[in-house]
Amino acid sequence: MRPRNLSAVAALLLVFVLSFLKSSWITDYSQKKADFAQSKNESIFNLFQASFYFYFDDQFKPGIDDFLKKNPDLRRIIIISGNGQAAFDSKDLSVGKTVPYKVDQSLAIRPAAPLILSDPQGVGILVPTGQYSIYYVFSLAAITMRVFVIFSVGIALIALLWFVTAFLKIEVWSTLTRVLGSTFHVYSLRSKFVATIVMVNVLTGAIIFMSQSQVQKREQTERLITNSILLSELSRDHIISSFSNFFYFYYNDKFVPTIKHDIATKENLVLIRIISRKSGMVVFDSEEMAAGKQPVPGIEGKKADFSDEVLGELKKSETYHSVVSPSSGDPFIQVVTAYRNENGESPFYVEYIFSFASLRDRIALIQKQIMMDLIPSMLLGIVIAILFSQLVVGPIKKLVDATVSITGGNYDVNIVTNKRDELGDLMRAFSNMAGELKRKTELKKYLSAHSYRKITEAPDGLSNVGGARVRATVLFCDIRNFVNVCETMDAEEVTSMLNEYFSCMVEVIYRHKGEVDKFIGDAVLAVFYENDVMKQPVNTALHAIYCAMEMREKLSEFNVR
Repeated sequence: MRPRNLSAVAALLLVFVLSFLKSSWITDYSQKKADFAQSKNESIFNLFQASFYFYFDDQFKPGIDDFLKKNPDLRRIIIISGNGQAAFDSKDLSVGKTVPYKVDQSLAIRPAAPLILSDPQGVGILVPTGQYSIYYVFSLAAITMRVFVIFSVGIALIALLWFVTAFLKIEVWSTLTRVLGSTFHVYSLRSKFVATIVMVNVLTGAIIFMSQSQVQKREQTERLITNSILLSELSRDHIISSFSNFFYFYYNDKFVPTIKHDIATKENLVLIRIISRKSGMVVFDSEEMAAGKQPVPGIEGKKADFSDEVLGELKKSETYHSVVSPSSGDPFIQVVTAYRNENGESPFYVEYIFSFASLRDRIALIQKQIMMDLIPSMLLGIVIAILFSQLVVGPIKKLVDATVSITGGNYDVNIVTNKRDELGDLMRAFSNMAGELKRKTELKKYLSAHSYRKITEAPDGLSNVGGARVRATVLFCDIRNFVNVCETMDAEEVTSMLNEYFSCMVEVIYRHKGEVDKFIGDAVLAVFYENDVMKQPVNTALHAIYCAMEMREKLSEFNVR
């Protein structure tokens, strides 16, 4: 792989891993900060109620300063009233006292549970408390620094990799794999087998986890929407009945407690509005009720901005629902249902807003359970892979040892196995091969090359070999006056001379299509057979004569040396 391509692949992999890690870290961090904000929310609100208006400089401001100092990642605290006004903002402490202002629409809602929002400064946590909500902003500086450090180290390593491969011309990948292969045997069949099974298990587990999570999320979302519609339709008549009986004369005594009870007891319900069908105006809004604003009899509120789609669906059926995903903040479920009296008239619409607060906790619990179910099966799969690899690799290891033994000249190899599969057949065939090689090697010691070839090439071995008349020429060659020559030489010199002499003569014999039958002291007996394969007459005597002539030439050169 080229240095530039290798560096690009490494950089892309680094970015992908960091993106995944950052997302995971932010999710865990947000959940921890949501739990922290919920645990500290009551003490902050009690401090606000007790000290904000009368002891701001003496008690409230020092208390907030101390809380911020003890939690350095907490950047901002906003206390929001029910009408969407920021009663306190910690960023204005430098001027001595905060100035109320209208907060963003995403912060003006009162969620049933702590709500995690994205914020320009980091992570925002909106926590309800009584008629107020407290918004906490936590910095992501620690996560950003962690990502920056890992990214810097990764880029430095990639730059080093590029320098080593581009300028020093070192094949990093091949060197690394060679070192790992010699140290950890990463190229062994066992490691490849186990690694493949582990990879298949991990990929299968990831696919199951993702698919099951999506299925459960879809099912739980549909269940939540269905329950929200059902709760809306079941409580609609009760809400309108309370509105008709208690709204104008028993607002604080009976109507408000009824609405609060409905919001508190119904899953994820955060808002109830009653809209006049005739005028399209809002006659009751639970957000204004939470802010302490009491409606004036005979005066309707703001206009309900229903879209044409909503109004069209309400004409066809009594209930309309949709999942709304705002540009900022979490999605919510909107349910609008029409109330009809005994006469079949529909004077009011009741609008409900449900959050997905419980869905996140339920999905997290389901994902945790899926993971707890997958981990044992994945570990069991790895153990089975290791055991199964032993069943496959064990026989192969025996075959490797037997091959090494045969290569060293030891043919006494007998692999005993009771396997009835293909590996067992291979081991038995290998044992038969070793026995056959041993038999042929022993036979070769006592036969000439021609006789040995005749026997080994015969279909039935020795049983089919008999006497036959062939045309052949025999050449005898020995050294003249060899005894006299040897008398003047040492034994080592004689042996060295014969080895060099025979090597030279044998080479000439084979070049002229002859075979050495035997060595007799200083003599050589060579035989020139007819061509058995071509079945054509061959002048073997001519081959022998040409061989003898070249042997004399080689002898002259040998004598000169």
